[in-house]
Amino acid sequence: YRHFIAGKGDVHYDGTELRHGGVWKTVNNGTSFEPVFDRQSVSAIGALALAPSNPEILWVGTGDASCTRSAYWGDGVYKSPDGGKTWEHMGLSDTHHISRIVVHPANPQIVYVAALGRLYTENEERGIFKSPDGGRTWRKILYEGSLAGAVDLVMDRRNPDTLYAATYQCRRDGWRLHDGGPHSAIFKTTDGGATWSRLGSGLPGGTIGRIGLDLHRKNPAIIYAVIENRNERPPTENEAKQDRDRGVEPRNRIIGGEVYRSDDGGRAWRKMNSPQDDVSNKTGYAFNQIRVDPENPDRIFITGSSLIHSEDGGRTWIGLRNPQGRTFRLYGDGIPVTPNEPSGITLFYHLKEQAKEQVAVTIQDGRGEVIRILAAPGNPGLNRVAWDLNDANRRELPAGEYTAALQVGEKTVRQNVRILPQPAR
Repeated sequence: YRHFIAGKGDVHYDGTELRHGGVWKTVNNGTSFEPVFDRQSVSAIGALALAPSNPEILWVGTGDASCTRSAYWGDGVYKSPDGGKTWEHMGLSDTHHISRIVVHPANPQIVYVAALGRLYTENEERGIFKSPDGGRTWRKILYEGSLAGAVDLVMDRRNPDTLYAATYQCRRDGWRLHDGGPHSAIFKTTDGGATWSRLGSGLPGGTIGRIGLDLHRKNPAIIYAVIENRNERPPTENEAKQDRDRGVEPRNRIIGGEVYRSDDGGRAWRKMNSPQDDVSNKTGYAFNQIRVDPENPDRIFITGSSLIHSEDGGRTWIGLRNPQGRTFRLYGDGIPVTPNEPSGITLFYHLKEQAKEQVAVTIQDGRGEVIRILAAPGNPGLNRVAWDLNDANRRELPAGEYTAALQVGEKTVRQNVRILPQPAR
């Protein structure tokens, strides 16, 4: 299953794919949730988005955003002007599966929707759609044919007329999956979708599956793509031996998941992972999303049956062959490292199983001195602990670099934290 989280401050919304998950809202940083979408006609959720200029405006795209055989369909997009209290259906009913919604950072009337379309049949209501009037009217601005929908969409917030879109050629039969094709590709526009160019320098062609995109917030010229390359490669010596040991002729393999990076806004790309690292080795058609740490362009994450990440731009991976039981990240405002929130920040971490040892988060300053120890839960699954950005004596800490260390028994995982200067009052 998948979660989609959008929020600001203590208020967050969680859209869940688990057959039918709906939309849930928390006003206390996840301590409790309430459903806010139960009275609508569908509850399979593919995308959530808040208007950056007005977080009371919430958009929901319905329909599971995957090509799994159990993917439930939706009936278009919904909009709430009041934080989920009331909803209005805003059209695109025949898209069936919406994968991403992006709202202009300054003008909440401008909205983009990436739609996969129907899974079991061809249809034309798929691709990238744009509304200039808050969803009253829609125009299809990118279309790769009746077999390929749009699976991802990212915007350069410094220049919101620049967007990158990923299309995905995928169709289901009752008995098989047609995964990938030549219409899976990456596109770029610099004029708000009026024109698009297909990016290709350094990217693979042929039979391509699901693509995930993200860009670095501080330097949006840096873009990553995770690509499920469905083309074949010859077997390695070890794979050929395994085939012969089973009494069959050595056969070709699917290349699998690859990570590509561009440092010049998509003009040129280079492959980052080594050939033996298949970063989409479990159901790339269902996951294959990539995220870039806004503070560190070499720290990237990819979703799958487990969360894997790299600290060197994709050259090496943590959790790929032996999925980590414990991962530790910071979340806020929809990005991994949060700016100062009025009530501090919340540190999220994941434990594979119930911790048998004491769990704590230790805060250290730039000199390595411990300034705060936070008791933390050790439950299996997602855990959280709040830090008010104060030291042990409840004194407000100055702006600067700090380290948060998750300690589970003798094991420690560290994450850099930056406290920003308070704005002038």
